[in-house]
Amino acid sequence: EKAPVTNISELFSTNNPEAFSARPVDLSGVPVQKIFAADHFLLIGLDSDHTLLVRMEQLQPELKVGQKIDLHGIIDPTGRDKTQWNVSQDARQALEQHSIFISANSIRAH
Repeated sequence: EKAPVTNISELFSTNNPEAFSARPVDLSGVPVQKIFAADHFLLIGLDSDHTLLVRMEQLQPELKVGQKIDLHGIIDPTGRDKTQWNVSQDARQALEQHSIFISANSIRAH
């Protein structure tokens, strides 16, 4: 089994994010940049130019933009055909900019 990604910067310093597919993720203290509540998606990252898409199992209404979270999950490819995602227009635009997402098993807000 591959070692978990523990530093979010690793995912931004690669030219081939898909190479991280199926890797576990164990991130701490990462800020929430945007919340797509209806779609159960978050954008997390150190700033709005460096974000990762996170898919939540269930909505966590207590989460707020700017809040830091600890996150465990698995990296998955978003796939080339973004129309297969049944999400809002806003979330689809975010999806278009990402080739991978984190499927979160657990999210804990600070």
